[in-house]
Amino acid sequence: YSGPSTSHDWVKYFGIGSLVKGEVGAIEEYGVILNFKDHPDVVGLIEHHQLGGSTVKVGSSVKGLVVDLSDGVVNLSLKPELVGSVSKDGKKKKRHRAAVLDLELREEVNAVVEIVKDSYVLSVPEYNHAIGFAPLMDYNSQLLPQHHYDNGQCITVVVGSIPSSDPSGRLILLPKGSAQDSNISSSKRAKKKSDYKVGSLVEAEIIDIKPLEVILKFGVNLHGRIHITEVLEEDCSEHPFSKLKIGQKVHARIVAQAEHSAKTGRNLKWELSIKPSLLKADLEESTASEAELNHSINDIIRAYVVKVDAEWVWLTVSRKVMAHLFILDSSVEPSELKEFQQRYSVGQAVKGRIIGVNREKRLLRLKAFDNQCMLENIDDTQKTVSSIAEHTKEGDVIGGRIQ
Repeated sequence: YSGPSTSHDWVKYFGIGSLVKGEVGAIEEYGVILNFKDHPDVVGLIEHHQLGGSTVKVGSSVKGLVVDLSDGVVNLSLKPELVGSVSKDGKKKKRHRAAVLDLELREEVNAVVEIVKDSYVLSVPEYNHAIGFAPLMDYNSQLLPQHHYDNGQCITVVVGSIPSSDPSGRLILLPKGSAQDSNISSSKRAKKKSDYKVGSLVEAEIIDIKPLEVILKFGVNLHGRIHITEVLEEDCSEHPFSKLKIGQKVHARIVAQAEHSAKTGRNLKWELSIKPSLLKADLEESTASEAELNHSINDIIRAYVVKVDAEWVWLTVSRKVMAHLFILDSSVEPSELKEFQQRYSVGQAVKGRIIGVNREKRLLRLKAFDNQCMLENIDDTQKTVSSIAEHTKEGDVIGGRIQ
């Protein structure tokens, strides 16, 4: 290098987490070699497992995320989740920086092993795939059996050092290897959890939108979900998630205790709601009414498809109440009955009349409105149903199964 300033410029240009462009110079057994036009003394290396399914050839131009640099060699990744964590101007997205600042020393997080060198290069998915580094050996516990981790392996780590704003600053992560780490981390999580309770109003950021729920993060490393029925009031006709997007910040109220996800082992998820009435109302009143099954036969409700099988559609009415719709209650048109399973998809809204209530199982049976049905108000005197005959009249089309 020509001098200290040149060295500093290269470190700044190839900062950890930066998106850089290079030209494929060679494809070797150990990885893809990149050349950089403005930095001829620097060599780029993309290990084959970091290609993320991309196909490259000599002479082609690629953009990759810098995951490590040392002695003039820059390790990059083309994995979509890592490259996608960077905005088009080459800088980490705003929410990444805010998330890293939320990290606390000794906090426990899940990380993915990206590269194994003289240290482990890790990414932290919950913090916009922030890049961190972990030593191969814990020098404070050298007498303990050492674990070896492989590329792509998910491990639990403890935050050892938070990076400064300097381009060379690094996030240091320590593999969880002692009971002492576990005790400290657990007590921190318990403290964080105790800061929130049912009824608390929080500002949260949407990080994922699924067919039946929205996943959010708030506070310090806390996660929550909004069930599809906890977005709009019951009389709204638009789809609950139509105006929500990833990265959007919302005000929400905690409506139920967090439940641990045994499948993913992720942090506790709180149940949240952004219903306008619930954000303003007294939570004690809403939780009291939620505990009871207030639905009655002939009530008209809106529910959302959870699952479809050969003869039944299963739907969610609320977080704790389900409904099911039998094929012969879905339509009177033979052509629609034939396409029963194709007519419904997960997350689809279905409006119908309640024709059965199982209060013990918190399960409702519905009859869907078809094109020939008109929505009508039901007098209180009509809400008692003694037999099927009371639902039928001359001229009705009745479907059935040939025995």
